[in-house]
Amino acid sequence: MTSEALFAALGGVSETWIEEAAPEEELPRLRWIRPTLIAAALCLVAGLGLFCFSLMGGRAGGGGVPGSGTANGGGGTEESGEGYAYMSYAGPVLPMTALGDTDGITAERSVNWDFSLYAPETHSYTDPQGQEHSYTTHENAALVTDSYILHNDTDEDRTVTLLYPSAESIRSDALPTLTAAGETLEPRIHFGSFAGGFADAVGDEGGLRLNLRMPEAWEDYAALLADGSYLADALREKPELDQPVILYRIYDIEVPPNDATNPTLQIDFTLDFDRTKILTYNSNGGTNDLENGYMARHIGGLDRAGAQREMLLAVLGEDIGDYTLQGYRNGGCEPGEELAITARVERTESTLSAVLHRAQDLFLEIGDPEQRLLNEPYKALCYDLAAELLRTYGVLSEDPAERYGIGMLEDVLSEAMVLRRVLYLEAEVTVPARGSLTVSASYLKHASYDFYGTGRGQTTQGYDLATRLGTSLVLTEQRASLSETEQIEIVENNFGFDLPAGVSTVTLDPAVEHYWMKIRVK
Repeated sequence: MTSEALFAALGGVSETWIEEAAPEEELPRLRWIRPTLIAAALCLVAGLGLFCFSLMGGRAGGGGVPGSGTANGGGGTEESGEGYAYMSYAGPVLPMTALGDTDGITAERSVNWDFSLYAPETHSYTDPQGQEHSYTTHENAALVTDSYILHNDTDEDRTVTLLYPSAESIRSDALPTLTAAGETLEPRIHFGSFAGGFADAVGDEGGLRLNLRMPEAWEDYAALLADGSYLADALREKPELDQPVILYRIYDIEVPPNDATNPTLQIDFTLDFDRTKILTYNSNGGTNDLENGYMARHIGGLDRAGAQREMLLAVLGEDIGDYTLQGYRNGGCEPGEELAITARVERTESTLSAVLHRAQDLFLEIGDPEQRLLNEPYKALCYDLAAELLRTYGVLSEDPAERYGIGMLEDVLSEAMVLRRVLYLEAEVTVPARGSLTVSASYLKHASYDFYGTGRGQTTQGYDLATRLGTSLVLTEQRASLSETEQIEIVENNFGFDLPAGVSTVTLDPAVEHYWMKIRVK
């Protein structure tokens, strides 16, 4: 990562932030705006929405870190010309596949979209003045059941290793439930890497990977899964984060009574940027001075109720030099603005794995109370995804994306959950000789949509399906059906559904690789 290029490319100045953090008018100190990324099980750190960074001894700057979504504000297009383009593309329902020898095994597939969650729900509340109010909500998601009747045409029982793929970001409400003959399976979970890519900040052509570019159309998944390499990579064992680190834990932070704008605690130190990488958790600002080997990281917002008063600073490589810990009245951390904030610093030798686990525990503490009680398998998956993001695009990569180059672990923990990818659920089943077995995957499938006009009845939403992409199973017949459709109408589709005519179940042509429908909420 070229830090000078990164800071020069970022844009978006807040006058309030400049006044607080950068009184020197000749140096453009800009605001680092982090996207709000909700991953059901994890929520972004409140108060870390602003991250001010400056670069001394070179070009100074900071700026708006772009959010997730398509980089160009548009979607892909279907080559047939019929169009399946959305600004937020949720990905298709993919067919189940299998590992190893499947000779003698065939399958019939039936996919159902249940739209019962589109039914409106009325909520009420009382405002501070005692007035009663009500509002209506509905879910923009369908309950998908993707069922397979596996047939064994041989004279022996056959044990088959199945893989069910789900094209989703990894949210707890979207993890498929697998059943065989009605009994719930406990699958092993594999995950592929980010299915999208990166782009410049809006209006910039510097080649910096600052903006997330999610998969924009069906063709993105078709290209991703076509040659089997994505699946092979997902099945590979992931290396442990056993790199040794030196951890500086700053905790027991105490702020005296004050009238400060934004009480902030800063740690600054010297280092060799070529020999040392820094990872932090709960640092929301700082300075890099590449020419003089100086770095500062700070934690602001210490006057907020419930503020998390612990910061982690992990050193990869050579240890930092002597450090100074000093409190300030605001995030500018300028001489003359000192404030007598106290804290304890604990230095330990650790591993990157232990640091990431600690950061995850802290991250979950500030989430919705209902989301703190994650089951251990899902929590482990969240950790594994964050570790994978560090290896592929973070500071552990040989070519880290500028989006993650500063080393903020909360960015890695939150965004690992929302990056779209293909998740594979692996389970073994036994199909009796000359018999059959029904295996089903059930999950919540969110709709594709545009960012504007997404209210009830204002725009279309999309769902689509792949008939054979990435599967090794012989699918002798495929059917699709819709249920609980009272709240929706079909605008356009290539399935053959015709709700006014009572056609809600159709047989699919395996020669048609991609089926899609556009719906509108009534």
